[in-house]
Amino acid sequence: MDNDLDICYENAGEDGEDENPEISDQEIEPTEPPVDKPSRADVLAAFDTLVKFSQTSAELEQHQKTVLRKL
Repeated sequence: MDNDLDICYENAGEDGEDENPEISDQEIEPTEPPVDKPSRADVLAAFDTLVKFSQTSAELEQHQKTVLRKL
């Protein structure tokens, strides 16, 4: 993280000195709340559900076409 800040200061043409030393990094509040990331297991379970739903939908559509052809 410090390297990123150094790069920003270099790109801005500054030497890394804070313009306002009264404000520390800890006092700066994030603009958005932190986001809880889903676990890998949750992501895989959701993906599996989507795949099964997709397959079921395709099978249902094929069945409907077969039934309609018989009418």
